[in-house]
Amino acid sequence: GESTPSVTFSSKRQQQSNFDHDPFKSPAMDAKDIKQIETRLFEIRQSLHQSFPKSAELDKSQSSFSSQNMEFGPIAYQDSVMLMDHRGLTAPTIVTKDIALEEDLTNSRKDDKAVTDYVDQIDTDFSGLIEDFFKIYTSSIKTLDPLEAVKEYEKTCNEHLLMLENAMKKLVPGQRRAKILQEKILELKSEKYTWRLIHSIYKDRLISSEENMDLENPMLNLLVIDWLENNAGDELANFHEKVEYFSRQVCWENTLHDLLFPKPGSPGIAKEMDPDAPIRSGFPLMDLDEEDDARLMKHIFRLVRAGQVSTAQEICLKCGQSWRAATLEGWKMWHDQNLEGVPPNGILYEAKGNPHRDIWKVSCWKLSELANFNRYERALYACLSGNINKIMPVCETWDDYLWAHYKCFVDERVEQEIRSYPRLTRTLVQLPNGYSSDLNPEKIFDALDNSSNETVRYQANCYFPTAQKYIILDNVNDFLSKSIAWIGSNEKSSDALRFLTHVALFLRGIGLNLSDEACDNIIELYVQSAPNAALLYYKVSIYTAALPSQSQISVYAKFLEGIHDKSERQKCLLLGEQAGLDTDAITKAVVINVHQFGRGDVSRNIDITKIISGDISDVDREKIDAIEWMIFNPAQRIEAIKHSNAVMRYFIACRKHSAAREVYAKVPSGSIDLVYKQWKTKAGGSDLPAEDDNAIREFLCIQAYLDAHEAFSEWFQQYYHGKPLEPQTTQLGKRQSVAKIAFEEMTKEYKLELERWERNMEIYSK
Repeated sequence: GESTPSVTFSSKRQQQSNFDHDPFKSPAMDAKDIKQIETRLFEIRQSLHQSFPKSAELDKSQSSFSSQNMEFGPIAYQDSVMLMDHRGLTAPTIVTKDIALEEDLTNSRKDDKAVTDYVDQIDTDFSGLIEDFFKIYTSSIKTLDPLEAVKEYEKTCNEHLLMLENAMKKLVPGQRRAKILQEKILELKSEKYTWRLIHSIYKDRLISSEENMDLENPMLNLLVIDWLENNAGDELANFHEKVEYFSRQVCWENTLHDLLFPKPGSPGIAKEMDPDAPIRSGFPLMDLDEEDDARLMKHIFRLVRAGQVSTAQEICLKCGQSWRAATLEGWKMWHDQNLEGVPPNGILYEAKGNPHRDIWKVSCWKLSELANFNRYERALYACLSGNINKIMPVCETWDDYLWAHYKCFVDERVEQEIRSYPRLTRTLVQLPNGYSSDLNPEKIFDALDNSSNETVRYQANCYFPTAQKYIILDNVNDFLSKSIAWIGSNEKSSDALRFLTHVALFLRGIGLNLSDEACDNIIELYVQSAPNAALLYYKVSIYTAALPSQSQISVYAKFLEGIHDKSERQKCLLLGEQAGLDTDAITKAVVINVHQFGRGDVSRNIDITKIISGDISDVDREKIDAIEWMIFNPAQRIEAIKHSNAVMRYFIACRKHSAAREVYAKVPSGSIDLVYKQWKTKAGGSDLPAEDDNAIREFLCIQAYLDAHEAFSEWFQQYYHGKPLEPQTTQLGKRQSVAKIAFEEMTKEYKLELERWERNMEIYSK
């Protein structure tokens, strides 16, 4: 039987385009033929309407697909939604009123919880950047070139960025978590672009310095433009206004159709189809073509902004605007290699570029000044001709403004260079008034800092744009100094501190003349953030090793002060030794830092009760435990004895003899013999140095004093508090025989205890 034709929704523009390119349509169709086609289409629509049951009809009052909300073409079926399947047949989309709201709500909550858990995991794993950066840095120390490390930093940021963007897709826009995650995405994206800038600029600067060239290489300006365009290329994936244009043969298809098939009462439009017709005649294109052109110009400008001029030309050709593609070609310099001589084979080289580039540039400038052009079209030709005032209206961000200024800045420098060499064939066309803007990098960044655009001013004061500014201006010392102040006043600076630390390490690694104080302060801040930034012990030792030797001792000693577990202390010392740190000097510094005695520590008001009790405070406990740092290494045993003597003297002065006894117990037995053996191995039969010998003597004296004090304390306790009390005698009657017997037993026990006490006192008194 006859198959039912399929009908799908289509916009007016699609219908006109499809109708105009119908292969069965005669070029000379008149109104009668068109009427017959419309009648046949109406019959098809009626047959489709009768073929579907009433239940399939869309409830217009309950659905957003109502005809009053959508604009259908003349053949669209407005009572149901037709979707075409893989066979090309249509099927109705049935919308029912019975919706299981409770079930949907439950499923939605489950999905929300899953997304929340996932984002929490992402938020936790965001600190994985610290681990990744550490691995890259340690590799760069051993094998990698510093520039390769920078490239790896950028790659790592990109990997984490993709992870965060995937998490962002699982969130509902506007939620608090979505906003937090979006901030992290923007921050990480800025860091990624900054690493890209560092690699590009310092690669060029290192090559320039090796070739004994001036560091103010003109290529730097081109590198900045390339960097900004590469960043914009990454953002093209988020450009939502990319469209597929319906005609691939001609441009302005709707205007062309109206010219071929004019209708009574149609608005006045351009009567010719050449590119200059709308400007020359003053008549506009059809509204649909104007919309197409506006979107096309925005897309083309975005491509040029991303440095993808060839892609922009391909799209122009695809849309039937080959003349516009040709206008994007005129910037190329003309070069005829044949002027240097005819090749040996006699075949001339092909000349390249635009010999009339000066005329093309002036023409682009004039096009950018035309008020009846779309603003993106004006901006397109403005960036080709260096007309910065016409680029600004379409710029949205700090990056866009920077690109526009640098684009015009480089264009002006190129023109100055070209026109400094006179041409023999003809005189170059004079550049338009207002072309020279007298820009330079410092003025460009000043203009952005004081821009009339509030968004640009805000972004100019953000951390990463500021970093990019100082890197481009080659003023990293000021950047490092200001970054320290910024990090100190900003709570959300952990990731910025990680970035800044590795920048300082990179710049120091390539031998750049930096402020040592600023670099050391940055690394110290990073090491000090260890407890709060997932910076494990082995990482601390590696980063500390990047500091000067004296700073290594103070920084690592400060870090070790916060380690209290004995096994962790041993681990930290081993890691420090593996990293090349002077662990002996570091442990000595730890003990000295902990054993800082103030004048107020020794109380002048001595309480006799504390002679016996000797309460130990938390500070005292830290001083006692600090001796352990010098016990791990046997070579430091004499130092352990010296510092133990100092601490014991302190506690004895404070009448805390029990604390002094604990310090004495920290020094392993046999330490004195070990010291003598070590010295004998080192110096043979010579005597110990006087300082060491005195320390051992003092240690033994303190031992004797503590033993004597302990014995005195026990004697004192026994003499005044340990003497047994004699039972009290009372008048006992004859009938109180039981009480009398008890008294006699108590007296007998008292005499035994008194005898034992007297023997003990005799022992304590010897």
